Amino acid sequence: MEVGLRAGYAFGLGDAARSSPMSASLAGEAPLELDVGYRVLQRLTVGVYASYGPVLVGSVCGGNSCSGSVVATGVGATYSFDRLLGLAPWAGVFFGYEWASYHAGSGSDHLDVSLRGFDFLGLEGGADYPLGEHFAVGPFLSLSLGSYANLSVASPLGEVSGGVPSPSTHLWLGIGVRGTYGS
Repeated sequence: MEVGLRAGYAFGLGDAARSSPMSASLAGEAPLELDVGYRVLQRLTVGVYASYGPVLVGSVCGGNSCSGSVVATGVGATYSFDRLLGLAPWAGVFFGYEWASYHAGSGSDHLDVSLRGFDFLGLEGGADYPLGEHFAVGPFLSLSLGSYANLSVASPLGEVSGGVPSPSTHLWLGIGVRGTYGS
């Protein structure tokens, strides 16, 4: 079994919905992720992940008080390569589901938006530096492609929820540090 903990920053790219850029709403996030996997072959680990990250809300904030978060969960697999210069490089793929929300404004002048959808392809890679027989730490890069399918918007004018009228593809480009414990 292998347990990992990740911390980093991810940039929101593409569109949350057609003509609604991520940079205007979900500009970036600082996720904290927990991975749990089982080594099914000598170099292949398969497992699950869950993450939570506060969001940097973009221009929809308009100088108001803003906050938000992204929660994601899914399955993934990583492949470990031969050590090179003391590092153990690895590459992975993952698929999951994402819940994103943000609040902009204050008092009676506010906007609450929630988006949900699949991360249908995620690619990642990194290199681990061993800190002992079972511990390792190292940098990683990740890129996930997804599409929000469900939308909920609440404002002083009322609440609307349903499917995203014009779904589009968004990306999260992440960089960070991963620590692992493997038995």
